Amino acid sequence: MLLVRPIRATDLDALVMLAGEASFGLTSLPPDRNLLAERIEKSLRSFAFPARKPGSEMYLFVLEDAAAEFSERKIRGSAAVYAKLGGYEPFYAYDIQTEELHSADLNIHTSVSALTPLIEHDGPSAIGSLFLSPHFRRRSTGRFLSLCRFLFMGLFPEYFEDKVIAEMRGIVDSNGESPLWNAIGRHFFHVDYPRADYLSAVNKAFINDLMPRHPIYMELLPDSARAVIGRVHPNTAPALRILEQEGFQKTGLVDI
Repeated sequence: MLLVRPIRATDLDALVMLAGEASFGLTSLPPDRNLLAERIEKSLRSFAFPARKPGSEMYLFVLEDAAAEFSERKIRGSAAVYAKLGGYEPFYAYDIQTEELHSADLNIHTSVSALTPLIEHDGPSAIGSLFLSPHFRRRSTGRFLSLCRFLFMGLFPEYFEDKVIAEMRGIVDSNGESPLWNAIGRHFFHVDYPRADYLSAVNKAFINDLMPRHPIYMELLPDSARAVIGRVHPNTAPALRILEQEGFQKTGLVDI
């Protein structure tokens, strides 16, 4: 039997094992015992002390396999709801903005798009941390795990903003190479993508310190980088379909 419930303090070993099954790019589920312990503690506080209005609360749920023989194998999936993005730790992204250009002399009409840095201090609620052990990706289990978050939000709407977004994992290969990061991020942050992904899970302050300050024209990026903008990781495609079926629509935001 499978059931979804709030995470418990005793789930740490199982959550560490689950995180070890994830590949690069799942920032909110780092394979780091100390960071995961902090996330569990934050979730426990959020459930124990409900806020009067959306703040920094994070509600972490897990999928439990009640038939598992060993306790560290009981947790087979995770999903979280973040009450509000921004505040003490802002939300960082690129906003794709398109401009129409026209030359009457040359009779040319074209459009150019730019990745404009965005820092959001008063953001929406967000869902994330959706991960399912590969052996359990069957019979709509992922859909069950994902939609349970909306049931919780429907029961306690006062905990959340009216707008909800979902950050989807982008294109990263098995070696941790990201074409978009290689084209932009590494020139500003001077670390590879796996290292940047880990650092952002610890503390996002370095993003504000080193991120680009001006728009970056997409036409100047290599083809490999432009080709992955707006695309999700193959393992994330099922999660994207679930959200689109629930009414979510793609935005022009791209993770830094």
